[in-house]
Amino acid sequence: MIESTELRDVVFLEVAAKRELGPESEDRSSITTPMMAWFRADGDDTIEVRCRLQVASDSASFVADAVAVFSVGDKCSWGEGLEREFTDKVGVTVLYPYLREAVHSSAMKLGVPAPLLSLINPFIESAADLPRKNSPHGVVGGDI
Repeated sequence: MIESTELRDVVFLEVAAKRELGPESEDRSSITTPMMAWFRADGDDTIEVRCRLQVASDSASFVADAVAVFSVGDKCSWGEGLEREFTDKVGVTVLYPYLREAVHSSAMKLGVPAPLLSLINPFIESAADLPRKNSPHGVVGGDI
């Protein structure tokens, strides 16, 4: 199934950054990075995966929210397991570098130290164990 899937577009829904008032700190140990992921099948030939990354450090807080749109060559029925596997192994892995770059460039624009985020998606292993909830945007995979 993954072999017949192709990335068509990446669309940002939100990129935001806010400088924290107070003394600036080079200490990056207090960085927190919750991330949410959603899956949505739009008809028989389109899949959308949305990821929202929130990062907070001593200097600033950041939000990067984007959707990856995929075309599917082979029609298939999306069960919960296949949705979760595609979201975790393909969707989040594709979107994470875009989100990471959005946070980094936002930090540069604010003139604050950029949070050091992993080069590859560090959340891929934990997403399968998270509870799922319904959402207007599809299925919420939880904080990953």
